[in-house]
Amino acid sequence: MNDRTNNDFDNRNIKQDGNDLGIRRVYSEEQKRRRKKNKIISNIIMTTASVFLIAAIILLAIDPIKNYRRQQIVDDALVNINEQIEINISANIENGIANGANGDINNEILPTVTIIVPRDANQINGEDTDFFGSDAERAQFMAEMNQQMAALPENVSLNCIGILNIESVDINEPIWDNDTVIDLRYGAGHHQTSVLPGQEGNCTILGHRTRREGVLFNALGEVEFGDIIEVTLISGEQIEYVVDEILVVEAEELPNLVDGDDGTGSQITLVTCTYTNEGKKRLIVIGHIPAPPEGNVG
Repeated sequence: MNDRTNNDFDNRNIKQDGNDLGIRRVYSEEQKRRRKKNKIISNIIMTTASVFLIAAIILLAIDPIKNYRRQQIVDDALVNINEQIEINISANIENGIANGANGDINNEILPTVTIIVPRDANQINGEDTDFFGSDAERAQFMAEMNQQMAALPENVSLNCIGILNIESVDINEPIWDNDTVIDLRYGAGHHQTSVLPGQEGNCTILGHRTRREGVLFNALGEVEFGDIIEVTLISGEQIEYVVDEILVVEAEELPNLVDGDDGTGSQITLVTCTYTNEGKKRLIVIGHIPAPPEGNVG
């Protein structure tokens, strides 16, 4: 009796152990499946995070790379422009023009500097907000500009008319003969409906105001009354304007300022955007060629 009872007890224990072993096996397999699933999920998360991190690094690097390439083009252009100015000055001296022997310098027949730049590269952040006028006028202008851009060749020629220098705030930029989106990526642009520098009337020059120090019109907001705006034409002729007016205006007010003439002689109007109001306002710096002292006219 006792032996059978003991055997039954042992059998029950063996059966129970077998059941426990089976449960442990099932549990172990479930743990493996969960670990495998968690590892897959973890790998997906890590891969996704890595992709986003790489994308963020690339995006952060794009602007510095564009800025560097753009500045290299501008710096190289300034070297070539200054070299051409020296050549033209020498030619003028040889011809007696610089001393006024043969009248005024004819800038149109002098050799200039032309650079070739890519149409679709080196864009400046916010360049699509730099058009003046109301929102509706700006939208129409943008549509027309996009059509014109699409019609341009892949490489575009920019023609230099001189150099703009404001020594007090370390602005030194080439002046291109137009103020298109592409011109303004590589320096200052002459508004074609205005007069040329040095001529009677209002000469309007536009430029971007980036947040990078020493680039384009970044420091125009630091200009003060009495500062000198110097324009050196490709001929070597130097024109100095004295700052006598500084304004911040709405974009809609610009047409009257860039095309207007206050009738006070040779005027220069520098135009850029502001850092506030999402760039919708414009900073205007105006200067005039001082009248010669009495007794020194002519």
